[in-house]
Amino acid sequence: MGGRPFDAMHIFTMGSLVLPLIIGTLARMRGAVLLYEGCELPFAHQRQTRWNQLYAREYIRWVYKRYDGIFVISEYLARWFSHRVRPTPHLIRVPILVDLDQFSLHSPTAGGTNGHGYIAYTGSLDPCKGVDDLLRAFALMAPAHPDVQLWILGNTNEPDAGRLVELSRALEIASRVRLLGLVPRTDLPRLLGQAKALVIPHRSGDRTQAAFPTKLGEYLATGRPVIATQVGELDDYLTDSVDVYLVPPDDPQALAVRLREVLDRPEDAGVVGRRGRQTARERFEYRAQGERLVK
Repeated sequence: MGGRPFDAMHIFTMGSLVLPLIIGTLARMRGAVLLYEGCELPFAHQRQTRWNQLYAREYIRWVYKRYDGIFVISEYLARWFSHRVRPTPHLIRVPILVDLDQFSLHSPTAGGTNGHGYIAYTGSLDPCKGVDDLLRAFALMAPAHPDVQLWILGNTNEPDAGRLVELSRALEIASRVRLLGLVPRTDLPRLLGQAKALVIPHRSGDRTQAAFPTKLGEYLATGRPVIATQVGELDDYLTDSVDVYLVPPDDPQALAVRLREVLDRPEDAGVVGRRGRQTARERFEYRAQGERLVK
């Protein structure tokens, strides 16, 4: 950092007791504010061993009181942090951010292989993300659309990848499910933009209730129809069948019905997709939130 002045230090990491204390001390020495980004429920993903519970308790007790401000992605997290910080810090609710310039509109007819269109999911294969439910939903609607595939973009080195392969075989859809693994960032706008539908099948639970799916901004930015389970605070920003399709979580049957609706009525789905892109421009585009962040 040299001798250059700065106004704020923004920490993204979670888990280290030492780093926030060092960075916080440096910020105080420079007269800068210390900020933290709260995008998910802290420590909810770790194994609940006695040591982990003790570490999390002490971390929460000491570290969050160091911050001058916290950006939270949901009202749930705003309430959670409000009881664990000093009285003075600002808690600012900031939704997902997206750069629409990275995503131009594509024709879905160009997608797939051998003339097949596809439905796409991208992200973690963790069970709470609901990819199992997506496979079950796809199996239910697959006979009505034999020319459609399911593409899953995510880290196939995760332990859950093998389980998903076995499930697709058990559901007799393995030949129509493609696990593409991690793809280059530069390829993502094209792969998402050429899909017939983009799906966020998150399951219910504390983690998904507290968070807000960051991939939603990129999905909407493509202008393609988005189907998402109603977890967390999505309906604070989006309206079912207007700019997104919302379904109950943990319900593959309901998800299958919505998949068929999108595929059976592509013109209506296209309208919903374009409205979703406009909502992303108005609510999630990073320029729209930049002024609030600076203030």
